[in-house]
Amino acid sequence: KTIYKGAFGENHVFVAGARKNIGMVLAEKGEYAKAMDQFDKAKRIYLAVRGGDSENRDVASAISCMGNVKNRMGELKGALTLYKEALDIYKAIQSRVTTAETKAVAMRDVTATLKVIGMVLAKMGNLDEAMNFFQQAMALLKSNINDASPIDREISGSVLTRMGSIFMKKGQLDQAMDHYQEAYELTVENRGTTN
Repeated sequence: KTIYKGAFGENHVFVAGARKNIGMVLAEKGEYAKAMDQFDKAKRIYLAVRGGDSENRDVASAISCMGNVKNRMGELKGALTLYKEALDIYKAIQSRVTTAETKAVAMRDVTATLKVIGMVLAKMGNLDEAMNFFQQAMALLKSNINDASPIDREISGSVLTRMGSIFMKKGQLDQAMDHYQEAYELTVENRGTTN
């Protein structure tokens, strides 16, 4: 951070990236207040560099990192608020991208954020609302199925597993089995099998 700051000044994306990396380490160490401070500073730098434009991946990523810290702290409502703020940004980006590559990245950002929101809602016991977010993620992934990359199949398998877990909790065992089976098949298709 100090080297980048000296070379580029405080308001540079490299400084913001360094702050975000420091925040991730601090979060891993359980130093949540310090981590939040680093992510907030990174977000402010990203905003300054882009003239206040909040509709960019870096700002959304910093906000999502703050959500991760709140989630680790057990402050689920705060995490949910931050994840939804990041989701709004990712959706705004997705609506305006034009190349196949940027569309794929934007789709992954949206689906990953929908998934994490669903996970937090499930943790809070809001199973139906969680399922809604997982279904949104799956609909988006399935709309891109012809161009699905290994990472897209990986995300699909993960979302299907989360959906299966909700069906299990609700005692809907046939639906749980269907989702777990589909997740398994995607995983085998993507990674192979050990037998």
